[in-house]
Amino acid sequence: MSPENTLRATILLVDDEPDWLNLIEKRLKRLGTVTHRASNGLEALRLMRKQTYDLVITDTHMPYMDGVSLLSYIRARQVELPVIVFFSDLFGSDLSPEELEKIGASAVLEKRHAETHLVPLVKRILFSQEE
Repeated sequence: MSPENTLRATILLVDDEPDWLNLIEKRLKRLGTVTHRASNGLEALRLMRKQTYDLVITDTHMPYMDGVSLLSYIRARQVELPVIVFFSDLFGSDLSPEELEKIGASAVLEKRHAETHLVPLVKRILFSQEE
């Protein structure tokens, strides 16, 4: 990747599936990003108290504090922080993608499409912030 296409961003990844985090982290690091990981919303909030992030990527279903609660918490305090929310049909989320966007998700992505759509989506969101 050429220097002009490198993303200088710090991204918080929130999911309780380590293999999934490994996959996403690997793809994002190729862009030049710094990534931090949390296995649930509570862990994410602890990290957010210590570090400023350019983007949060969270799953909806996690123990202790789910991604919807994390999104709501972030929106109540940091309106401008972009948040991408992943969902999976396997769990039958209580909220539709449209409802997640109404709560404040910058984008909603089904997990099964993440391998092909996540990197372009992250680039679009982070490059639009620079403008």
